[in-house]
Amino acid sequence: MVDMSRYSNTVATDHFNKRTRYRGLKEGGDPAYTLSNLINGVQKVTNERCAPTSQIIPTEVSAESQQKDHEMFALLEQKYNNYTEVLKNTGKDSCEKCLLFANDIRNTAKSRFSLIATDEDIISGLYSESFSRFLDHVLVPKKCWSNNEMLRLRRPYYFKVFPNENEKADYLSSIAMIKDVLKGGYPLGLAFCAQVPLVARKSEDCDKYHAVAVVGYRQVCKGKKCRDAIRVQNWWGDWWYSANDDGWVDAKAVLDASFYDAHMLTWIDGNPPRE
Repeated sequence: MVDMSRYSNTVATDHFNKRTRYRGLKEGGDPAYTLSNLINGVQKVTNERCAPTSQIIPTEVSAESQQKDHEMFALLEQKYNNYTEVLKNTGKDSCEKCLLFANDIRNTAKSRFSLIATDEDIISGLYSESFSRFLDHVLVPKKCWSNNEMLRLRRPYYFKVFPNENEKADYLSSIAMIKDVLKGGYPLGLAFCAQVPLVARKSEDCDKYHAVAVVGYRQVCKGKKCRDAIRVQNWWGDWWYSANDDGWVDAKAVLDASFYDAHMLTWIDGNPPRE
């Protein structure tokens, strides 16, 4: 859900129960922040029907198209900066060029994205104070902030992480935790360094951090030699699934790329934390 990204870039030390405290959408972010802010704070998110992720992630995605999407976001940010400079001394009610600017942004974006925002949404975004706030107006239109368009948590859920700050993890403890959580019917968020080949030796040296959802586990054996595999859900599209055994990847390779940092695994479930 595109709306959940608003919760992914704020350090979860203080939790707010109002969505307005989490305005602004940014690319990337930490799944631990996302789930912690959602579960411990707001406990609601705009439904996918009103603010579909497909606006910015087409069904058919390729390795080459990812670069084009990044270029499109950069172009939209450039247009936002140019237009806000023109509009900074002009009020919305007296803006003669606003409709032209909104149409230009829509026409620019349509080669990659399918924006559902109205002209009013785009113009409001042009008067916001940052590009992340602009994206919020455009990708989660005003109508989507209505209570009728919200999904709410209906039962108590609890935010979990592994390892904790004062806990050490390794491959065996991490794969055991994944198997245990999946057995309970809950997927997990996994953050790791997506460099290919992996050059970094710690998270601080990684320039390509990524997050996926872990939804399955199996053992793959050839003769007497077996290895663990996990199934992940990724937003990189059908081409990625075709190239990676329908999402089944080598568990050790991916988990090693997490460097077993604190909060590398995150999930929510219905079980209260153990004392």
